[in-house]
Amino acid sequence: MKKYSILLFFATISILGTAMTSFSLGLWILNSSQTTFVYALISFLTVLPPILLGPFIGGFIDRFDKRKIIIYGQLLAGFFSIVLMTLYHLDFIKVWHVLLITFLNSIVNGFIGKAFYVSTVVLVPKEKISKAKGLEETSIALTTILVPIIVPLIYNLIGLEAVFVIDILTFSVSIIGFLTIKYGLDTATKKKFTVRNDFKEVKDFFTSKKGMAEILVFYSVISFFLGGLGILITPMVLGFSDEIGLSITMILAGIGSFLGGGLMSFFKGFMYPMKSILNLLMIVSFILVLFLFIPISITSVSILCCLFMFFSSIMMICDHTFWQNTVPYDLQGRVSGYKGLIIGIWVPVSFLITSVLIDYVLIPVADQIPLNRNYYPGTDRTYVILILFSLIGGLVFVFTGFIKRKKIFKQIDLLYIKKLKHPADS
Repeated sequence: MKKYSILLFFATISILGTAMTSFSLGLWILNSSQTTFVYALISFLTVLPPILLGPFIGGFIDRFDKRKIIIYGQLLAGFFSIVLMTLYHLDFIKVWHVLLITFLNSIVNGFIGKAFYVSTVVLVPKEKISKAKGLEETSIALTTILVPIIVPLIYNLIGLEAVFVIDILTFSVSIIGFLTIKYGLDTATKKKFTVRNDFKEVKDFFTSKKGMAEILVFYSVISFFLGGLGILITPMVLGFSDEIGLSITMILAGIGSFLGGGLMSFFKGFMYPMKSILNLLMIVSFILVLFLFIPISITSVSILCCLFMFFSSIMMICDHTFWQNTVPYDLQGRVSGYKGLIIGIWVPVSFLITSVLIDYVLIPVADQIPLNRNYYPGTDRTYVILILFSLIGGLVFVFTGFIKRKKIFKQIDLLYIKKLKHPADS
């Protein structure tokens, strides 16, 4: 656990630098191109490549030294930052440069993130994985809190080039840390690297464990419902407030994640993680329903976002704990890669569908409805996003309540308990 904590510290430094650069580049694109489409494209290119390449990345991770993958990945990511800094310094940087580097960087970060994810099983005893994931969630949340506070100051007072320098320094510190500390994360399997063989092994794993395939289906449905909500917070808040109000909302959302991760870092974890996930999901969905029925202000939205992220972070930690205790070490990368593809692909699909639904269905309908602007301030876009939040929350609540009655999910928890008590079986 000590080595994991030290490595997490260096990884967090690197994540902070990356997040600062991403946030700054978003501001630069909004200022230079004046188009929200390109701004949204950055998020799209950041998320989609690791999802689509998940099975390939997972197969690669399972076969090679995780420590070297993290180090070489950090070097490559640092090189990309140097390229962007040089282009910016020479006043030659273009929007397409940023989009290309974002695309390449997302692939590299996919390898780094997956290697660190799989490393947890080696560095942390199974009974402490929940605590480890709590620390990880707390660290990520800390960057979420800090970035909206410090980046605008650096960006406006010093400039984008200063952010690049900080990013390169954080990469350097992280690489030195990973080079200094030795830990056994060498090759786990010598099997030939083919997509067909990997797919068969992952398929055999899911079919041999009763209920695992059902989890993928359930998670995919939830991912479709909730996947597009994150990108709707910004237009919803800006519809009745300004950038300061948005920053307050983002910071409080980060505090929610921080508190959830902090709680789990001191907590041994839930004995029945799948049951806990379903219960937490019902709480999260109920919070979404409240968006339409509570008078809207920055205070109320920020509190709801804080609560949403608090329970969501605990739910994600339960999920990571479950999978890392039940999947054999030499399959961790491949199983998580295919799982990420099957579930994660619904996030951009959800984004596209919700965007079309808002622009071409809900807003035209809202135009015909007289609104109390004291209760629903802002634009019609804000109002329809509130409706969508509440509608999705209600659907998820009902669907999760129905799933809770299925005995198959109770059996999944029994499998988790068995693996926890007999780790040699993994």
